[in-house]
Amino acid sequence: MNTETAYLIIRMALGLNIFLHGFVRIKAGRQNFKAALEDEFANTVLNKKFVGLFALCLPFIEYVTGLLLFSGLLTQPAIILGSLVMLVLITGKSIKGDWQTVTFQMIYIAFYALLEILLRFNFFSADRFIAQVQF
Repeated sequence: MNTETAYLIIRMALGLNIFLHGFVRIKAGRQNFKAALEDEFANTVLNKKFVGLFALCLPFIEYVTGLLLFSGLLTQPAIILGSLVMLVLITGKSIKGDWQTVTFQMIYIAFYALLEILLRFNFFSADRFIAQVQF
């Protein structure tokens, strides 16, 4: 397997994973997700309104970020957005003291970092296709 193919597999796998996070949360009902997150962080220093607003936005951000990564469209902005979201999630779970979840989130950060470091191998992507089209 060459590096471009390996990059494609990692990018698409992470994209699908993040897309499905958002899709499942949207399908289950954003209000349910909002209520669950507000309850989870009720006994922390985090503001309930901030947690609620974040919970309403997160599924859409995941949905779009996942689609962009999966397709390879706007790959670098999607990597940056996904990384920023993970930093917010790590902050929240660290405040709560949920170190097991933080460990899993660090794995996501590692995959985002890997995609960024190896971005030059993003050959099989919508970005590459668009760059090659002559207008």
